[in-house]
Amino acid sequence: MILSSLLTCYLALLNGLPVEGNLVEDTLPILSYSFETDQDRDFDDLPDDWSRRKGPGYPQYVQVSIDRNQGRTGSQSLHIGVNGGHATIYSPPQKIDGDHAYVFRGYIKTQRLKYDAAMVSISFLDHKRQRVQHFVSRPVTGTHQDWVEVTLGPLTPDPNVRFIVIGCHVAHNNLKDISGDIWFDDLWVGSLPQLDILNNYHRHFVDHDAEIRVSSRISGLNPKNKYRLDLELIDSSNRKIASSALDLVTDPDDVKGAPNSRLLDGNNHTEVWRLKPMEYGFYEVRSKLVRDEKAILEKKTSFAVIDLVNPRPQGEFGWAISEEHDQLPISELPDIAAQAGINWIKFPLWNVMASADIHHPSRIAEMLDQFSNRGITPIGLLNHPPRDLRSQFAKDWQGVSGIFTMPASFWSPSLEEVFARYTSLVNYWQLGEMKTKALSECKI
Repeated sequence: MILSSLLTCYLALLNGLPVEGNLVEDTLPILSYSFETDQDRDFDDLPDDWSRRKGPGYPQYVQVSIDRNQGRTGSQSLHIGVNGGHATIYSPPQKIDGDHAYVFRGYIKTQRLKYDAAMVSISFLDHKRQRVQHFVSRPVTGTHQDWVEVTLGPLTPDPNVRFIVIGCHVAHNNLKDISGDIWFDDLWVGSLPQLDILNNYHRHFVDHDAEIRVSSRISGLNPKNKYRLDLELIDSSNRKIASSALDLVTDPDDVKGAPNSRLLDGNNHTEVWRLKPMEYGFYEVRSKLVRDEKAILEKKTSFAVIDLVNPRPQGEFGWAISEEHDQLPISELPDIAAQAGINWIKFPLWNVMASADIHHPSRIAEMLDQFSNRGITPIGLLNHPPRDLRSQFAKDWQGVSGIFTMPASFWSPSLEEVFARYTSLVNYWQLGEMKTKALSECKI
């Protein structure tokens, strides 16, 4: 028997995985561009030291320049005149460190866009100025009379990151606009301390008799400010089970006046919160970093106290995941499923190979292999075709069954790529949605 929905307890675990802190207003600014006259000292109508991307698909006839009559807070902004091609322009690299997290905020205005979209990116570079991390804002398209705010972060750099770069982009897919306008303004980057939660439990499951240790790792604190680390343990009824408040000080003299405090040694510090064994149930740990009596970062993690079990070699119960989404923790799922005691899992595979993330198919393959190692048999769910295949049906879409009424040459190339990648890991496949009466399951 394949269960059609995830158990409530395990849905809560998936939603309670560590999250990034909230974007806050009082970050310390490190970089800003408003494209006013002082940022174009050579009067070439481009921001000083910015570089434009060149090469195939990036024609130089697409106009990129400072608009001296359009601005959000000032009188100027960066303008791109849409004309059928991609366009990207990058800020000069700015030095940063790995002890802080970074947030971006900027504003975009678009006019008369139907197919093109404007985006802002943040790139982290290593000491050779090679990109090692890349983040892209949500796209802005259409016509907007007001400026649209876009944000990114907090973004945590890898240890080898040394520089940050802002990119302004115009992009499109197969269809493109041959006219339109895009403006970028008030691009801003600020820094925050880093706050991470570590723990001594594996994959968010804790044995009933085990001590619980939660470690908060903090870096990037400014000695001029006062900080406090607040911790709370919350149960499934949203009741506070335990709490801790610890002053983080950098001056030895401040320790005398703060009985519940910790003197930091260096810029990186790890504080361990020890908790006694808990009763069975679901718990959430909330960690908050307070600076000068104002919360600036929040992190949380969750765990379930259970009797840990060994995977069963055989069984008829399983889970069915009809659609993959960003919050689904691919690396965590095999262990979570094993502790749930299931032996079957349906997972959508048809559109995996069409992912914009080139590493995503490999992560899915690793997940499928981990399922098998834990005695869980994966079933490849062929219910969501790739977007380019699905888009050819436009408004006449009646479900995946309609695709297979077409000649094999229409749909087989996309499936052949999936089968070539995953048939060594998946022996069972299902065509169509789980709620469809005429499901077809086959073994390959």
